[in-house]
Amino acid sequence: MKKQTLSLLTAMAITAAVSGHAMAAPETGAASFTDVPAGHWSYAAIDQLVKDGVLEGNGDGTFAGNRSMSRYEMAAVVARAYGKRIIRKN
Repeated sequence: MKKQTLSLLTAMAITAAVSGHAMAAPETGAASFTDVPAGHWSYAAIDQLVKDGVLEGNGDGTFAGNRSMSRYEMAAVVARAYGKRIIRKN
């Protein structure tokens, strides 16, 4: 089960790396980002991860989904996921 949880976090992180990056945004979900249309394939995932406090935007109302994520940003995402207990130990 621990491997499945780690795999899920890795998949979420990869999605985040492709879809956006982590730097300060409001906790209102994907709707708060001017560059994430409601019909975008990643909208629901971004929305949930923002509401869970795992992902953040640029602080200027954008998500910048086409920008690469740095290793520092990835570390912040993983730390927030662990801190929010999104990863549960069995």
